[in-house]
Amino acid sequence: MTDPTTLQALLHRYRNGTCTPAETRAVEAWYAAQPEGPGPSLAGDEREALRRRLWQRLRPTTMVPVQYATGAPTGWRWLAAATVAAGLGVGSGLLGPQPNRPGAPAAWQVRANATARTQTVRLPDGSDVALQPSSRLSYRPGFAGGQRAVYLSGEAFFQVAHDAAHPFRVLTADLETRVLGTSFTVRAYPQQAETVVQVRTGRVRVQPLRPGPAAAPAPGETQALAAAVGPLVLLPNQQAVYAPKRQQLSRELVPQPALLAPQSFAYDNRPVAEVLDALQAAYGVAIRYRPAAVAGCTVNLNLRGQASLFAKLDALCQATGASYSQANAEIIFHPTSCQPI
Repeated sequence: MTDPTTLQALLHRYRNGTCTPAETRAVEAWYAAQPEGPGPSLAGDEREALRRRLWQRLRPTTMVPVQYATGAPTGWRWLAAATVAAGLGVGSGLLGPQPNRPGAPAAWQVRANATARTQTVRLPDGSDVALQPSSRLSYRPGFAGGQRAVYLSGEAFFQVAHDAAHPFRVLTADLETRVLGTSFTVRAYPQQAETVVQVRTGRVRVQPLRPGPAAAPAPGETQALAAAVGPLVLLPNQQAVYAPKRQQLSRELVPQPALLAPQSFAYDNRPVAEVLDALQAAYGVAIRYRPAAVAGCTVNLNLRGQASLFAKLDALCQATGASYSQANAEIIFHPTSCQPI
C-alpha cells in the first residue's frame, strides 16, 4: 500500500465497513506500522473513526502497552498490532523503529483477571485495587518517574493511598480520573457504551480524554483535555456517567448511596426538616426543600428498619403525602401538605 490514492480509497472503505477480509487485515497491518498515525489527509472525524475502529479490534488481544508518540485514542501502542503485522508477513522495515526511545519504560506491570472472582492488586504506593473478572490493569513498575498512573480496561475498586504531591490517575479509553487519596470504582468495559466512575469516600475529578499532542506528558499516556464538556468533581455517593459517542458527561447519585455517618433514625413528633437534614448528613447527599413548605410539619417515624436512603425517603413520603425527585446528584423533596396523612 504505497500509492497514496489507492491507500486513501482503501482507508475510506475500511471506515465504511466495505473492505474484504484481506483488505481489512492489510489496513490494520499498515496502521500498526505507522509511527505517527495515518498518512493520507483524512478529515478529522474520519481519522478518529478509523482509530477507534482499530482500537476496538486490537484491544481484546492486548497484553502489554508500549510507548506511542501520538494518534491512538488512548495514547497506547499495542504489541498486538505488531503481532497482526507479523502474521501477515510484514517485515521489520515496514514496522519501523521499535519503541525503545529515550524515556520509554523498559517494561510494564500487567495484571489481568481471567478468573471468575475478584482479585486484589497491591500497587507500589500502597494503594489497593479490587480487580473484577475480565479486567486488566497496567502500570509502570514502582510507578517509575513518580507518576501514579494506571490504565484500566474493565472494572476495579480503588482504595488510594494519600499522597498530596503525587495525584493518582486512572485512565480508560475515554476518561481520566484524578484523586489524591480516596476510594472509588471505575467501570470501563470495552463492549459497554458508557464509562462509570462511582465515589465512596473523598472526592475525584473526572475528565474526558482526547489524544494528546506530539509532546505527550509521559510515554504511554494521553493528555487530559476537555471534549465537548468540561470536567466534573464528584463527592461521596455520586457517580459520573460518560457516553463518548454523544460526548455527554453527567453527574448522578449512585444506585444505592452508602451510609457515611450513622444516625438514630428514630423521630418522635419531630419536624420534617429535622428528618431531611439528618438524612442529608448521614448519606452526604444534598436534599433540597423549601423550609416554609415544611414549617410546623412533624412526624412520628422510625426509619431504622429501612436499609437504604431511598427506602427511608419512601417511608417519609408515605407518612407525609410528599414526593421526591433527583437532579444532578441531588434530591428534591416535594411536600404536598404540612399535615401527616
